[in-house]
This record gives sequence, C-alpha cells and structure tokens, in this order.
Amino acid sequence: ADTGSSPDDAVKILREVQEQLLCVLGPVNAPETAAVAKEVAGYGLLDIGTYSFEDALEQAAPYGVAYMSNSLKGEISSATAWVRHNPDLHSVVIFSDKGDSSKQESAAALMDYLPQLGVEVLEVVDVPSDSDQRQYIQAAIQALNRKPDGYLSLLSDDGYANILIQLRQRGVEEGWRILSSFSGFTHDMIDLAGDALDGTFIWSKFNPYAES
Repeated sequence: ADTGSSPDDAVKILREVQEQLLCVLGPVNAPETAAVAKEVAGYGLLDIGTYSFEDALEQAAPYGVAYMSNSLKGEISSATAWVRHNPDLHSVVIFSDKGDSSKQESAAALMDYLPQLGVEVLEVVDVPSDSDQRQYIQAAIQALNRKPDGYLSLLSDDGYANILIQLRQRGVEEGWRILSSFSGFTHDMIDLAGDALDGTFIWSKFNPYAES
C-alpha cells in the first residue's frame, strides 16, 4: 500500500486492513512508523518497521520489530567524530524539520549532547519538507547570521542538498564545517548537490547484505 509518506495515511491504511493481517512490513520511514506504533500495539499485530527511535519502539512493544539500527545513537556518534576531527568547531546551527518528530527528537538530543563536547548550539533552524527556493534561501541566511563555526543538517535529501548549495553560494567554502545526517544520504541528493559536497561530512547506516 502506498502511504505517500503521510503518517495520517499510514494510520488510515493500517486501520482498514488490520483485521485481515497477522504481520505488517513497514512503514519505511520513521514518522509513519511512530504514527502507527500505538495502533500496532492495540491490534496485537506484528510490525517489522523503521523503529529506529526508542519512543516508537516502546509504544509498539511487544509487537514492533526494528529492521534499522538506532538512528539517535548514529547521530550522536557522527557528531562526536565530526567535532573531534575538527577542533575549531565551538558553535553550530542545526537544520531540522519541525513537522518530523524523529528529526526533532534528534535535534533535542544534540542540543543536550553537543555542549558536553564544548560546542554551543546557537539555533535550530526549521526547514519544512515542502520548502521552496525562497524558504531555502531564508533558512540559509538565518543560519549564516548566527555566524556559527559549523552547520549540522538533519534534513532529508532534497532539503539538505538545497541548504548546502545555499550555504556554499553565500561563502561557506570549507566543507569540514558541514555535517549531514544519514537521512540526507541518497543518490538524488548527490546528483543535486554535486561539487558542493566536496570536503563535507555525512554518515549513513551500514547494510552488510548490500551488493554495493
């Protein structure tokens, strides 16, 4: 079933079919999985989904099964490596999407954690998933006005690529100042961002079964 990446549609579809099923595979993104977690537990329906955040997994217990590693631990580990590799990083701006609960959870955790590494989070800039070019420009300028040492993106592929391009066009020449979450790592992002990616940092999840 095609949810169109809509948490509301994911819940609606699950409600319509749950009596016919013993097991569900999906949803395939964190916001949809979080939306159906309580439904899964209420129906007693086994769900193999993107339970990459603890809250959703706890809500679905004992019926939610995660096929993806814990995303929050990955965000923390990548930020730690980024800061240690770049000792001149003392302040950052985070790009997130207030409409995505998983990204907001990551942003909140990073706001708590980064000061322990001696890095101040100056601001969390909201970049909605349906942003247009004007909004990307505004978000980039908002971040640049804070004059941070670095920029950490929790955005999905299109959002990250566009923000990255705007930062580059406005004078961020050193790629090491920019870190992206795994959520931005797709072929489409690479095609769109192109040379703007040079020298930047990005983390992803390792799939031992992938052919390439």
